[in-house]
Amino acid sequence: MTIHFGDGSSLTAAPSGGANGQQIVRSFGSSTTYTPTSGTKSIAVYCIGGGGGAGKAQGDTGGESNFYDSASGAGGAGAVLGYYNITGSFSAAITIGGGGFGGSGHNNNQMNGGNGGESKFVPSGSYSGNGTLDANGGNKGGTGNMGGTGGSASGGINMSGTRGGINSYGFGPGVGGQAGFNFGNFGKGGNGNGPTGGDSNGQAGNGGIVVVFEHF
Repeated sequence: MTIHFGDGSSLTAAPSGGANGQQIVRSFGSSTTYTPTSGTKSIAVYCIGGGGGAGKAQGDTGGESNFYDSASGAGGAGAVLGYYNITGSFSAAITIGGGGFGGSGHNNNQMNGGNGGESKFVPSGSYSGNGTLDANGGNKGGTGNMGGTGGSASGGINMSGTRGGINSYGFGPGVGGQAGFNFGNFGKGGNGNGPTGGDSNGQAGNGGIVVVFEHF
C-alpha cells in the first residue's frame, strides 16, 4: 500500500484492501480536481469540513473593578464517508473548507470567531454508489458561555462534529470540538482563551481534508 500525503511525500506499507490486495491512500488539503490512479476499481472517500474559530477573551484592569472573561470553544466540523464503484471515466471536484478565524475585534461580530468552511466531493463520470459528499464546517465560538455547535454532513455515512466546550462561568476557557471523524486535528474547532488581564484573540479552527482510499 502506498500512502500519498498532501505535501507530495509518500509512504509504502504492506498491501491491503481491494480485490487484488492493493490500495493507495491519497489526501487533499486544498481544492482541486481528483482523478483516480490508473486501474482503480473503487474508492472510499472521507470528507471533513473546517473547524470553527473561537471567540475573543476579554480582560480589563483599568476600571473601578477588574473584569475577566474567557471564551468558549468552537464546534468541530462535520464528516461524511462515501463509496464509489468506478465503471468508466471518473473524476470529482474537491472543495476544502478552511478553518474559521479567531475572534479579534471590538464589536460582536468580530469578537466572536468565524464559522468553518464547507468541504465537498462532487463526483462525475461513470460510477455507482454515493453522490455528492458535503461536510459542513463547525460553528463559531463566542465570548459568552455557549460553545459553538458541531457541523453537520450529508451524502453518505454522515457524522456530525461535536460542540465546543463552554467557558466555566467566566473563569475558564472552553475546548474546541472534534470533527465527526478524526484524521489528526483536521476539522477541529478552535480552543477558547482566558481569563486574562487583557484581551486575548480567539484560536482559529483547523482546515478540512478529503482522504481517498483507492482499491485495485
